[in-house]
Amino acid sequence: MAFSRTPVGLGLGVGILLLTLATASIHLYLALTAFTFMGLNFGIMLFIFNGLGYLGLLAALQLPIPQLARFRSAARWALIILAALTIVLFFLMAPKPYTIVGYVDKAIEVALIALLLADAYNGALLAFRRYPVRARQGRDGREPVNGQNVLTNVSSSGSPSSRPYQRPHQPAERSHSRPLEKAVGDVFGRSSTTSHLVWGRVIPDILAFCRELVAALAEG
Repeated sequence: MAFSRTPVGLGLGVGILLLTLATASIHLYLALTAFTFMGLNFGIMLFIFNGLGYLGLLAALQLPIPQLARFRSAARWALIILAALTIVLFFLMAPKPYTIVGYVDKAIEVALIALLLADAYNGALLAFRRYPVRARQGRDGREPVNGQNVLTNVSSSGSPSSRPYQRPHQPAERSHSRPLEKAVGDVFGRSSTTSHLVWGRVIPDILAFCRELVAALAEG
């Protein structure tokens, strides 16, 4: 049987197996017993289909067949719906007074629904513990862990794996300000050169030129 490996999952699986077999056996037994007296009618057909439905959904839920793995959640919820519908129809259609067997069967189905819900919760809890969300959102969508961006994912085999996350290569943006900077630099360079052209002379040191000019004026 495809039970969970944890003790809780194993206990739930065994309980679901026994309760489903019990209620299916009761329905099939009552149908066969009534068939010998009344023949085949609508009520007996409902009992037969009910018992066979329990057995079929139980097989889809617990048989260790890999092809059935993706249908187990749907089979679990279908089993819950079937049990709940059977309880409702019992109180709507069964003749009164109700028998002890009827009450026992409804108690079994209530317990079965409780175990199926607990099994669904246990499966969701195990899945959450097995594949926790480790990547927290940062400025670029991922927050660095120990100095390195780590992306936690689930590999094709179903086991979590961590690999370094690298940003996709982005081509360097072409700077539109470089031509402008070059042009401004050329203007400043030319102005720097022309500022030292005084009366047709290239003056490398403007202070020395000023001293020479003052001396020439003093002599004149």
